[in-house]
Amino acid sequence: MAIVAEIIDGTNIMEIKPQGDFNYSSHSEFQKSFETGEAGVTKFVINMEEVNSMDSSALGMLLQLLDYAGGTKDSVKITNCNPTLLETLRISNFYSLMDIE
Repeated sequence: MAIVAEIIDGTNIMEIKPQGDFNYSSHSEFQKSFETGEAGVTKFVINMEEVNSMDSSALGMLLQLLDYAGGTKDSVKITNCNPTLLETLRISNFYSLMDIE
């Protein structure tokens, strides 16, 4: 799985784009994407447009990112989920933890 991370121009927001299957094999690369990011980043957008599936370890990685970002609901946003991913996030009650579009 490839993960692309970049700062959105002129902002303090990092966009992280996982690709393929978001699972345990992505852990190290996902963690590096936000921990080695630029200073001054205060918000993260996880663009799930190219994610086919995710498992419980992916949910754990999202929680790890939320903790890293300060733990507030507006510090992490998940976007562009397919219906299956949205259902997984709904069942896991992630809507109460972070913004999901």
